Amino acid sequence: MKNIFLSYIICTLFGFIVAKDADAKVKSLNTLPGWPASTPFDMYSGYVHLKESSKAIHYFLVESENDPAKDPLIIWFNGGPGCSSMMGLLAEHGPYMMANNETTFKKNPYAWNKEASVLYVEQPAGVGFSYCSRANGAKDCHHNDDTSSVDNIQFLLQWYEKFPEFKRNALYVSGESYAGIYVPYLTRQIHLHNKKKGIKKVNLKGMLVGNGVTNWKHDTISAMMSTAYYRSIMDMETWDELNENNCTGKSYFDNWSKKCVHLYVAWRKSVMDVNIYNIYGKCYTKKNSATLNSSLSLAEVDGVPMEFQEELTADDYTPWVKWSMGARATAVGEGITTLSGEPEKEEMGIPPCTYAGPFVQLLNRKDVRQQLNIPKNFTSPWRLCTHSHGFKYNISAKGSEWIYKELKGSGIEVLKFSGDQDSVVATIGTENWINGMNWTESKEWTYYHLKDN
Repeated sequence: MKNIFLSYIICTLFGFIVAKDADAKVKSLNTLPGWPASTPFDMYSGYVHLKESSKAIHYFLVESENDPAKDPLIIWFNGGPGCSSMMGLLAEHGPYMMANNETTFKKNPYAWNKEASVLYVEQPAGVGFSYCSRANGAKDCHHNDDTSSVDNIQFLLQWYEKFPEFKRNALYVSGESYAGIYVPYLTRQIHLHNKKKGIKKVNLKGMLVGNGVTNWKHDTISAMMSTAYYRSIMDMETWDELNENNCTGKSYFDNWSKKCVHLYVAWRKSVMDVNIYNIYGKCYTKKNSATLNSSLSLAEVDGVPMEFQEELTADDYTPWVKWSMGARATAVGEGITTLSGEPEKEEMGIPPCTYAGPFVQLLNRKDVRQQLNIPKNFTSPWRLCTHSHGFKYNISAKGSEWIYKELKGSGIEVLKFSGDQDSVVATIGTENWINGMNWTESKEWTYYHLKDN
């Protein structure tokens, strides 16, 4: 739909030179094993440089295979905070997907872009190929739930200026895990923007959240322990002790007793080889993966060897799982700095269950970065999740349930979906906070069947 020529305005950030504007069409990704030389849809990879800041947000747009002029536009965020939405593109619902323990991409029969254009956004600045100036420190590279939502609405409005043909398409904001915060916050920002006088309204229709953090009291660790017990990955004795010592039902921000911390650590150590994101799935480690040989690898970025993390732990993808805020303080006071009880510098993390190595390696290849229009002199390696290197994110205790209440009656469509094999943001937690709002049901709960074919 667009013919955009690549132009560069050179500026200095992070001590390296980056391209100011890179929005050319991605002609193909045939350097990725399994991707065809051409596709029946257009793709774009580029940056939006947020005004009055050093923040540059990388996006990847996959146009609808059906009718991009009329089909909806979906924004997608992965979680973290600090994890890249390229994971959604390459491993979840993109047009070509690399399945677990495979090394090539295959056509995805359930790709979202069969019926919609999907905009994968790497945010906040500092995540993935997005960047900000460390010289600006707290101003540009430190984030929280409020500042990230302000950046996301600014990104969207500026992105529409690059792709004005999408302004008329229905817009849906979507994401998973910590995007249970990102999605409602951005949806609210758009809703507030549309209330302003004399502006062009965004054609917002709805939001979709999958296994998303919403209410810290019901979600995450509280629901995780309940799910573990009722799915038989926690013994009755431990469950009873947790209840007897008032360790269950706590918010992420609540204080934990010494007894609760020791019970939690002992249980987590006993299930270190369980994939807490898919409790019936496989936990991928360098021992059982077909391709991963070590947790750290070297990538040559513009001739410079750079170290990046090849495997992911649950602590990487959802860092709030390892400790609650209250439990962390008690644990440190007890001399427990890791779940294994070893000093932090010796801790390798819980088993890296997320299968990510192959596409992490691919996105650090020079030829792939060129195809994605990543500035030639952007010398940082692409990391699936970023929790250092100048990046910082402060989690708020507010959660996002309050936004659902605020948006009630606005006409914005909301879909909350939850896979019941995820123990990190477990289904029981979602059910509990929804039931706690005491909204009137328009249709009673019922089961449903999936067709075999």
